[in-house]
Amino acid sequence: MLDQFSHRCLTYIIILASKLTLEMGENYKNEQKRLLTSYLRSPLKILMSDNRVMVGIFVCTDADQNIILMGCQEYHYSTKNDSNDNQNGKEEQQFDEINLHEPNRTLGIVMVPGNHIKKIWIGRPAPRLEVKTSREKVNDLAD
Repeated sequence: MLDQFSHRCLTYIIILASKLTLEMGENYKNEQKRLLTSYLRSPLKILMSDNRVMVGIFVCTDADQNIILMGCQEYHYSTKNDSNDNQNGKEEQQFDEINLHEPNRTLGIVMVPGNHIKKIWIGRPAPRLEVKTSREKVNDLAD
């Protein structure tokens, strides 16, 4: 049986451990949000369960892991190429190495259901464009 001092110490340790666990959980969530936000406006190729590949710009996602792509095109993915790459010891394909086959369709804005996503390839994000206001343009001309 624990004396009163040991009981207080144990209680304090349990409270401290639970607070640390909550803080670590929040830090993990914040890190995941930062990572996901860094991929916004990046080109994605998404392999779906029916071997279609959706190629478009990553716009947003939701709690159900659905992904919204803008400027999306649909392609068919050949499973033959995938098995050849794995036999050659090549585990991961890069974004530009994915072999896509015709016919393709231009779809526009698409919601890809999260439960149909098999794999995602992420391309390099587009460079950010600097837009000058008309006042800044006038100042540049005056200089």
